[in-house]
Amino acid sequence: MKELESQGIINTFHLLFEDEPQFFLRIEPNSPDESEKVKHVVKEYPTAIRDLLVAHPEQQELATYPGEAEDYGEDGWLIAKRVFEIGGRMAIGQIDSAFRKGGKFEEGKILHCFLNSIGCGVSGLFRNDKFVTRETIFHLKQFTGRMLVIRDKRSLDPETEQEIEELVDDEIHQWKGKPWRSSRISQSDSRTLYLVGLA
Repeated sequence: MKELESQGIINTFHLLFEDEPQFFLRIEPNSPDESEKVKHVVKEYPTAIRDLLVAHPEQQELATYPGEAEDYGEDGWLIAKRVFEIGGRMAIGQIDSAFRKGGKFEEGKILHCFLNSIGCGVSGLFRNDKFVTRETIFHLKQFTGRMLVIRDKRSLDPETEQEIEELVDDEIHQWKGKPWRSSRISQSDSRTLYLVGLA
């Protein structure tokens, strides 16, 4: 990415892991006529990371990606792809030894600030006569919804409900007697960290 940016030929990029699993690096040139320049630079590097580029030999390494303005909306896509880019830059920053980062440069803090900036940090509702921020409710709903997605469920069945309860109970057990530090989310329990390698 540094070489592409030094040449001034890209507008934005993002990294994504999809099912199967697959790794996608999507690059938007500044203009269509710079697409070949981008491809030329990208083609210099695949041999070192080929297992991260193609999960199946028959797939093309370079393909046209039209974007997702149809799903996000024209204005929404301009924001979404920048958010995706920030995620990619953060991933690169976490493993780049030359990247200058401080203690607050971790996903928990960044996500908290993002949610705060869209109003989730100050507004909320009362649950059991206690105030709960929209940020907390957001995480609860996303956690439950994500569990349904990865278990391929359309609604909460008893089996998935029990699994969610067990995960929550286990997390509560691990937190008992420990002080809060946002960095604990990503660093404290190595059992929750996985690196996906593709064959």
